[in-house]
Amino acid sequence: MNLRPEEPRDFEAIRALDLAAFAPSVLEADITERLRAATDHVPDLCLVAVEDDETVRGHVTLSRAHVGEYPALGLGPIAVDPAHQHHGIGGALMREAIERARRTEYPLIALLGHPAYYPPFGFRPAERQSALTFSDFSYTEIVMDVDPHPDPITIDSDPYLIIRPEGQWHRPGVLEESAKRPVTSPLTGLRQAVAACPMHRLT
Repeated sequence: MNLRPEEPRDFEAIRALDLAAFAPSVLEADITERLRAATDHVPDLCLVAVEDDETVRGHVTLSRAHVGEYPALGLGPIAVDPAHQHHGIGGALMREAIERARRTEYPLIALLGHPAYYPPFGFRPAERQSALTFSDFSYTEIVMDVDPHPDPITIDSDPYLIIRPEGQWHRPGVLEESAKRPVTSPLTGLRQAVAACPMHRLT
């Protein structure tokens, strides 16, 4: 199973996966799409688990949020194909998303979920709790303090890296693609033309 950031070609499969994993509810599938449409999601942290043939078996969405006055990441929805659950796909997505989140400036990850599932990943119930039930499940507010990564993305990082679009740090930016091409100068052709000009030779 391979983990990578989601791409537009995955969106239809992600919706189908959400619908299957949370059936009969369509709420989670709608949340995933609305976060993406509002550009509240962080593309680099929205991951899919795919087979070698690129079949999507699981996904996780992380989006920009606030806990009180503090910026945070909201984790969820996270879903795994019902036929492939209990094989570690969800855990692998969680660990990879958390590791990638450590490189960002967000100090906290928050979610609504089952209080028994998330603590092994470093989460804890929030101090202030609000009762919340939807899709016939009761949810608990859970948070995680994000430990700084030894190589975070900061102002001192590779300039090409820090000018990539926010949330898309794994994708080479426009300037990096430009840097791969041979260096050319528009003046080169001009100098050759001037050197061949008879007036130039007379002077």
